[in-house]
Amino acid sequence: MWVWHRKMRDTNGLLLIKQGGIFEDVPSNWRDHIPVVRGDRKKTLPLSIQSGNQEDLFESLTSKSIRVELDSEHRRHIDWLNEHGAAWHWDADRNMLVTHTWFLHRLHEDLDLKGIFKQFHKVQNEELTTIVFVFL
Repeated sequence: MWVWHRKMRDTNGLLLIKQGGIFEDVPSNWRDHIPVVRGDRKKTLPLSIQSGNQEDLFESLTSKSIRVELDSEHRRHIDWLNEHGAAWHWDADRNMLVTHTWFLHRLHEDLDLKGIFKQFHKVQNEELTTIVFVFL
């Protein structure tokens, strides 16, 4: 951003305070934020929901979840996803984690979580698109 005003002559008004860098950590759901930035929506809506004409059902289901503050166990799951290069992102509008069931399956096995979680679909690397919403 460049800002200039004639009253800035002979001042240090345009002194570089900090050099910016290249933003390399672009969230996988960056396109979901475009309608929010434009002012068309108040909350993000995943493109998969938007393109499938399931917005009403999605909003109905996600609005019923109780907001829970993340604890150390939640953070352990998120750390595992980061350490294993999993495709995931956090949807702050709905307090939910979005990832693929394959990563949840691996997380469940590696962290020896309680209960049963099975991944029945054989997954190829090119198929690892986000398909599951996890409410913590």
